[in-house]
Amino acid sequence: MQYHVRSKPQGKLLGLLMLLLVLTVAILGPRVQAIHPWGAYVQGFALMFLSILLEALPFVLLGTFISAMIHLFLSESMVARLLPRNQFLGLLAASLMGFVFPVCECAIVPIMRGLIKKGVPVGMAVTFLLAVPIVNPVVLASTYYAFAGEWGPVILRALGGIIIAVFVGDLMGRLHAHGSPLKHERFYDQKADHHGHGHSHDHDCGCGHDHGHGHEHAHGKRPGLHQTLLGLLEHTSEELFDIGRYLIAGAALSALLQTLVPREFLLTVGGGKLSSIIVMMLLAYILSLCSEADAFIARTFVRQFTNGSVLAFLVFGPMIDLKNTLLLMGAFERRFVVRLIAATSGAVIVFALLVNAFGM
Repeated sequence: MQYHVRSKPQGKLLGLLMLLLVLTVAILGPRVQAIHPWGAYVQGFALMFLSILLEALPFVLLGTFISAMIHLFLSESMVARLLPRNQFLGLLAASLMGFVFPVCECAIVPIMRGLIKKGVPVGMAVTFLLAVPIVNPVVLASTYYAFAGEWGPVILRALGGIIIAVFVGDLMGRLHAHGSPLKHERFYDQKADHHGHGHSHDHDCGCGHDHGHGHEHAHGKRPGLHQTLLGLLEHTSEELFDIGRYLIAGAALSALLQTLVPREFLLTVGGGKLSSIIVMMLLAYILSLCSEADAFIARTFVRQFTNGSVLAFLVFGPMIDLKNTLLLMGAFERRFVVRLIAATSGAVIVFALLVNAFGM
């Protein structure tokens, strides 16, 4: 087994600089508060940022570790074999696949593409794409913890993820029943098999590092425990740095909004049944947070935004965000991507409006 980890030093440097900047603000905040009126805002921002970051970090670390294990030891063909061929059962099974295949949204697009290449129907692959980043143990556990042990947000998030994923998957499957939506040319692809002394299947998940699965047949060599653990730790650290940048940016923006934006304005925008939903969906799309951490950001908007809009943030972000859109545009036809985003957005809005209407 060969591991090829492509490092991104500029990404690591950016994440470290952002974290050091906020830590500096947190340490110097009390002194600034004593000499400048803005000190109270600085201190409030720092405390809120650090509380969000420290609560979310354990779940992000756990999620990246599980994701690394899946990418290194499992394959799309295993998922394809687990999915039933019956349309309804296949969609339902795909929506629950996160319990055995718990990966976050940063790696889900290439896996979805691999499933379609292996003959999995488009509808089931789309359902897998939308549901897995939400309906998996790590994400649901982080949601439970973020909302202080309340089961309501956890259940509604899981149900919303399943229902929307199945609906959109069925719709996309019907719209693209004939012909594959895959592009013939992509900016990431499986590398060609190399024959001779062995062959390797390297999957580029689009998150900035390679997941190599090499099997050396000529000499019958198997990777040792040391090499396996090294590859697992390297992949986990790379993915943690990549996801960590989004977490830091999201926590900082949330803390900034909560600290600087007048509460009256937030209550005005957040009180609208439709406007609050659209604003929170846009925020989720732009922030592109990891689904293991977004509940900690969403919690900061409770009692300022409607319950439906908070759930829209929790459901829409893992399904469709900015970084996923770029990956989708690189792998699939533009018409397919536009339809997918439109259908998912519409379904999430309807779901959130129902939550608001019934006061859930």
